[in-house]
Amino acid sequence: MSKPNDSWNLSLEKPVAPPAGAIAEIMAREGFERYPGAIKKALDASLKKNGPDGADSILLSELMGLSLYARKNFAKARDRLSAALASSERTNGPAGHATLRIADTLGCAHMRLGEFKEAKLLLERVCGARAGAPPRNLPAELAGRNNLACAMAATGDLDGAAGILQRVSREREGMLGPEHPDSIASLENLDEVRRLGGGARTEPGAGGNAPSRARKWDEEAWELSRKTRKCLTSKGPSDESTVAAWEALGDFLLEGGRLPGRADLVRELEKLAEFNGLEDMGTHKAAFSLGRSLFLTGNFIGAAAVLSWTLAGRIRVQGGADIKTFQVLSYLGRTLAGAGEHAEAIPILAQAAKGFHTNLATHEETQICLAAIHDALQAKGDHAAAKEVAGSIDLLANPKKR
Repeated sequence: MSKPNDSWNLSLEKPVAPPAGAIAEIMAREGFERYPGAIKKALDASLKKNGPDGADSILLSELMGLSLYARKNFAKARDRLSAALASSERTNGPAGHATLRIADTLGCAHMRLGEFKEAKLLLERVCGARAGAPPRNLPAELAGRNNLACAMAATGDLDGAAGILQRVSREREGMLGPEHPDSIASLENLDEVRRLGGGARTEPGAGGNAPSRARKWDEEAWELSRKTRKCLTSKGPSDESTVAAWEALGDFLLEGGRLPGRADLVRELEKLAEFNGLEDMGTHKAAFSLGRSLFLTGNFIGAAAVLSWTLAGRIRVQGGADIKTFQVLSYLGRTLAGAGEHAEAIPILAQAAKGFHTNLATHEETQICLAAIHDALQAKGDHAAAKEVAGSIDLLANPKKR
């Protein structure tokens, strides 16, 4: 790990080398910083032969960016990685593994240059796309969330950064043990964010300050949100049991619980709920913003609780047939998929996809939902159904094939 800037002590994760290709293997083995000339020569030849969107050109452009990054030439690394990212998005798609890897490194380059807002936007996108997408690469997910926390802290969102780092620390301790260097580094980042915000330090092995309390919150939030969704689906939005479950979840989130996530969004939601009531559309909008933020930072349990509450409230007030409700369904479905609840996520995502397809002229939102359904089916092992969904995505992207 290395520091993003000399004025504070948060540590960015080291950029990850691309795993595929003979050139990548050679450069990764020998060290990027030692062979910039060889990379540039190979890149120039590939650009001339294959163009910027060819697979070899993208790989070599990424390697060139990594070489510049390793030599601390962050401005040129940013420019090279930006070009590689644009090419990879066209060739591999915005959620392709190579695209996300390049975007993660580009976010770090922005951080090194003090371009914190640009880094935050890019890393939020990376974390959101990686969240729960099979095949999962948990170390990469955790590294990306660490980097996002650094960007959030740099833009002043210390509470949001602390929330992410607490979960990263807890997951790394569970996966690697408290003495592993990555676990210790995450804990040090959490301590630094808390120091900047005037909070208490964390003892090693504490799992991000009182893990048992955090786990208790997770368990109760998950159970209340599951009950709300079940009542909403089986008995409808106006049934007494649904209303009771929704109100209990709201009470827990706003009073009995400790809402996780960005402090600014939490305060806004609490203020609107107090002055305008739980059924106010402004309250629902603030809750959706918080739920989406939690999803993007990998807090699937918190996101599921907030989005389930938002969904039930919107359906009670709006009837559930408007675009905003479909957006809540889309994020809730992807949240549940990220938490491994694929069977429950698929019908929710299907409902959102149908709503978008019927009510929007463009297909981007529909494709996002279908892509999430495809990944959930793959994770369940239903490859035949996943293939059918992939065909539907292809038809939306290429209507002339119909």
